Amino acid sequence: MHANSCSVTVLVGMSLMSLAAVRSVSAAAPADACTLLSAAEVSAVLGATVGAGTHPNSASTSSCLWSAGATSVAVTLTTADTYNSSKMILERTQQAMAAKKNANAAQVSITPVSGLGDEAYYGGIGAHAKLNVRKGSSSVSVEILGDVPPEKSQAMEKTLAAQILGKL
Repeated sequence: MHANSCSVTVLVGMSLMSLAAVRSVSAAAPADACTLLSAAEVSAVLGATVGAGTHPNSASTSSCLWSAGATSVAVTLTTADTYNSSKMILERTQQAMAAKKNANAAQVSITPVSGLGDEAYYGGIGAHAKLNVRKGSSSVSVEILGDVPPEKSQAMEKTLAAQILGKL
């Protein structure tokens, strides 16, 4: 069991390094993620008051975080190239693990979502799937963090993504 967990960790780490390399050669990502949603919009969806969005990494404006107690909304802006690379990495990780009959292969998920942008999917590992949406040359990921049931968080993520897409 421990070997399977290590395999997942190694594959995810390699995927993230590959994603960073792809992102560095991609076209410039859209501007400030914190400008795409107001505190009022996030508060209305969460049902709790949030303050202004903040950048979790002071060196970058591509990610923004809004928080209300133990629940947060994370938004990250990237390019369509990064969206495509992320999806491909998840698909290849899933295929490689399945080919090796790794018991954790089912934890890697890619679920198409219709009605948002040019293309959208929920992707991730285990319970850490987030909504990824591509529109034109831009993409955005939206994730509700905290103790929120999956059905409710997905509905909130879709609502927020639709609001963001109207501004891209």
